[in-house]
Amino acid sequence: ISKTGYISTAGRSLPVTENFDGGLFPPAGYTLVDGGNDGIRWELTSAASGYGLGSSCMYFNNYYNNVGGTRDELRTPTLNFSGYTSVKLTFDVDYQPYSLSSYVDSLQVLISTDCGQTFSPVYLKFGAALSTVPGTVSSAFVPTAGQWRTDTIDLSSYAGSTGVILSFMNINRYGNQLYLDNINLSGTSSNITLNLSAFIEGFYQGSMSMAAVADPSGHPSVCDTITVGLASSTAPYNTIYSKKGLLNTNGTCQVTFPAGFLGNSFYIFIRHRNCLETWSSLPVPFNSGNVYYDFSSDITKAYGNNLVTLSGVFALYSGDVNQDGFIESSDYSEIENGTQSFLFGYVPDDLTGDLLVESSDFNLLENSSQLFLYTLRP
Repeated sequence: ISKTGYISTAGRSLPVTENFDGGLFPPAGYTLVDGGNDGIRWELTSAASGYGLGSSCMYFNNYYNNVGGTRDELRTPTLNFSGYTSVKLTFDVDYQPYSLSSYVDSLQVLISTDCGQTFSPVYLKFGAALSTVPGTVSSAFVPTAGQWRTDTIDLSSYAGSTGVILSFMNINRYGNQLYLDNINLSGTSSNITLNLSAFIEGFYQGSMSMAAVADPSGHPSVCDTITVGLASSTAPYNTIYSKKGLLNTNGTCQVTFPAGFLGNSFYIFIRHRNCLETWSSLPVPFNSGNVYYDFSSDITKAYGNNLVTLSGVFALYSGDVNQDGFIESSDYSEIENGTQSFLFGYVPDDLTGDLLVESSDFNLLENSSQLFLYTLRP
């Protein structure tokens, strides 16, 4: 099995969760910024956790450190908001102000969309607004399980961005201990749905319908699986992305692709276990959340008109059993061997979809092999 992978500098995809229970601080990928360059920073503590459900959380010890307005940060790893229509940040916070009103600490959350070069504030609370416990206290505050609050920040205006970093900043005013736990980032995906129409020659039964081959009893409306790929619209027409989908007996197939492909054009190609790989005649624009392409409506919808005509519809050629891009003698030999060994079941040699390798498969391939068929692509 071979699969295509990608190295991305866009950042971690959502969801992202951190509960500070792993024992490592800062957690992997997170960074601490010592605003006062004095060694006083966010720390890990086992004295409390969000709603008492974990073993630890992070906190800033404003109570014992009078560092006069220094701004110390915990920064997240680089995040990737592309492919989302909305993004939400939640975190658990706990704080009780110190009894002297001049000692008021602040919590600020900032966001960067240029990998940390610049930051913009998206949240600021201090004093009573930050407090989760009524009143003030003259001692170092350690919260109980029932004293936490979950705050939510809508980051949807940054959906689609890459290179995102969030900063949790403590602004020290010698007040009290500030606790933070359970950072969660989630998003609503905005995938592109490709709506395809295609038929397979050997499985076609007429009246815009194919045999249910993959699982006739369990999924009678599903014909088989196909791989749908997107290729670059320019030479050398490399494969950009491919995904397996279900081809229904009525010839329809829906496959989702990342929203990052919006605004681009791609050649669409279809691969099937015993069909000739077939490409769209031209690059198809991906300009909206729903893209439509119908291989079955006209022979010109395939590159090089590489489709077979069947009772008013156009279908992918069956017969490339060994998937070498040609329908010729080697496929012929495989089916011949299959018929002699009474091969049956879900096998690529079964061109007609009756789960048996016999004369009808042999005849179909014999007809196709005389046409000198092969995969046509740009």
